[in-house]
Amino acid sequence: METELIGVLGLLLLLVLIAIGVPIAVSTGLVGFLGVWLLAGWKPAFYNFGAATYTVTGNYVISSLPLFIILGYFAFNSGFAADAFEVGRRWLGHIAGGVSMATVTACAAFGACSGASTASAAVFSKMAIPEMLKYGYSPRLAAGVVAASGTFASMIPPSGLMIVYAILAETSVGRQLMAGLIPGLITAALYALSLYIRVKRNPAMAGGIKAPVPWKERFASIPRLWGVIIIAAVIIGGIMSGLFTPTESGAVGTGVALLMLLTKKGIPRWQRFTNALLEAGVTTAMVFLILVGVKIFSYFLSLSRLSNTIIEGIAGLGVDNSIVLAGFLVLFLIMGCFLNGSAIIAITIPILAPIVTALGFDLIWFGVLTLKTLEIGLVSPPVGLTCYVVSGVSKIPLGEVFRGIAPFIVMDIIVLVLMLFIPQIVLFLPNLMV
Repeated sequence: METELIGVLGLLLLLVLIAIGVPIAVSTGLVGFLGVWLLAGWKPAFYNFGAATYTVTGNYVISSLPLFIILGYFAFNSGFAADAFEVGRRWLGHIAGGVSMATVTACAAFGACSGASTASAAVFSKMAIPEMLKYGYSPRLAAGVVAASGTFASMIPPSGLMIVYAILAETSVGRQLMAGLIPGLITAALYALSLYIRVKRNPAMAGGIKAPVPWKERFASIPRLWGVIIIAAVIIGGIMSGLFTPTESGAVGTGVALLMLLTKKGIPRWQRFTNALLEAGVTTAMVFLILVGVKIFSYFLSLSRLSNTIIEGIAGLGVDNSIVLAGFLVLFLIMGCFLNGSAIIAITIPILAPIVTALGFDLIWFGVLTLKTLEIGLVSPPVGLTCYVVSGVSKIPLGEVFRGIAPFIVMDIIVLVLMLFIPQIVLFLPNLMV
């Protein structure tokens, strides 16, 4: 049997296993192991299994991932999200759509401490939606703001998905993380601007204009942001300046978040500390198993020469490379409506990374385009994972959440188009790194 045909059959089997609910780590590992067995024999298959496990668990660069994971859980349990939202509410609450703009700002700030979109959406569904409803916001608007803004965590560093992409595409983790910062901030700014315009035109959708909070109370709230500011400065400033590697910045940021958690008053600190450790341990184990499975699967793909065959096929079509790139992004958008981001990256990047390089595109730029497209998929029907989280936590009907998300998808598409035509939006910060 042709090696390329075995590669295609393996890919189809992988999709079937995922579709029937087999965990992504088991699916990729099993298909990769069987594929190597068929192509090279049982000894190389067992050797590849052991080598992949060692490569993943013994890689210094990958150690940044569990550090950023536990940083996110420490930040969550320390109440960083509540602090950021309260500061935003005091400063912006009196502006048209101000409480919703405070939610956008707080989600962006929390995204600089936590790399999980679904966790961010769940936190702000509990905290921001009841506050917006209390102020007279329509449930549709409140749910849409949280579902859309929750995705910032997958773009703004330290994004867990960005790190996974960098590992699988074999790009610099630090440069990849920095590449998402400007697009993430532009998205947040466009969200806030669109909210201001929409509420200005129709004040009833946000319960009318609120009285401003006294200046004394606004300034008194600023110290609540010190934890977020320090962590963001350590991660972004440390990596940009070359003072820290991504792993070192994750370690220092985790130390700061732990200190904030242990010194936070008014919360059951020991209980939250142990909860953070348990949750981080489970998440880290899951991610590492996925990486091991994908490593096994990637070796199978290289043996099957499937990527090379696809590259040769694309070259034979005579199609412009930009059309091929657009096709990849459409593929990500469709897959994002049905699967979570880690599964999509695990399935596609081992195949597409060599193709993207052969087409002459920058892998770091392509990674940010991929993550932005997956962000859109996270909030798009029929699945829209983030929307399900918001609906489940807030009890707002799913249909209302999907209707509320539509204007924000338009903003996301604008940012995606800007990145396509102005790559420096993505590459400016990585190119400044020492």
